[in-house]
Amino acid sequence: MRIPPAWALTRATPHLLGIAQRLIRAEAEGVDAAESGGPLAFPATDRLRPHLATMLGSGGVQALLGRALALASVEVPWLRGARVNSQGDMDGLDALGAAPDPKAPPKPAGEGGGGGDEGGGTVTVQGLPLIKPPYARITAIDLNRGEIVWQIPHGETPDNIRNHPALKGVNIPRTGRPGRIGTLSTKSLVVAGEGGFFTLPDRRRGAMLRAYDKATGKEVGAVYMPAPQTGSPMTYTLNGRQYLVLAISGGSYSGELLALRLPQ
Repeated sequence: MRIPPAWALTRATPHLLGIAQRLIRAEAEGVDAAESGGPLAFPATDRLRPHLATMLGSGGVQALLGRALALASVEVPWLRGARVNSQGDMDGLDALGAAPDPKAPPKPAGEGGGGGDEGGGTVTVQGLPLIKPPYARITAIDLNRGEIVWQIPHGETPDNIRNHPALKGVNIPRTGRPGRIGTLSTKSLVVAGEGGFFTLPDRRRGAMLRAYDKATGKEVGAVYMPAPQTGSPMTYTLNGRQYLVLAISGGSYSGELLALRLPQ
């Protein structure tokens, strides 16, 4: 897969603007602002989201909506009460009259913020995310050739998806999950923690710190953490032993530094 040049992702040509305007008009047809519970642009944007995610990925949708919201806020002051969150959804719409999906299942108590969000965003159908997984990925790019070498879903499938009644009996592969995380690259590994809680087979709640082969993306190891990662990992050596330290927190779990070391 070849990566588009940077200008192709940021430069809005008249042709591209024309396509966007036609898409918005087409998606907005038949949508009544009074019935939708909010301004006409919001249901149109939600219906366009899966198409944009296919082309840009979840992170690209977040960046695109964030930039568009910042520009629009200059001309439309009432938009300044909204913002784009880490899942690419717009927060602050309640004040503008846009209600959340009433069919979405409630999030587990005590898991708000700090890596506690469930997976896939808040635009749902019967409580399931509208955007298909993966919801988060780690991507290795060959900068010399401008090509993607490998991509992997990062983050265990969230409980609200794994345990959904509509998916009973379905073997769901790892979906990845969004979160503000950083990676650590060593000579042979890429190390990153997960950005949200999930329930392990032994019923513990927590997240995993995962290590991937730097050349292939294959997972080569994982360590349990009591809370999701909230800061980039770092590594150092002391008295001939190697240590790895990262920040974790989420829900009712207070922020702390977690230190691991290799066995002798």
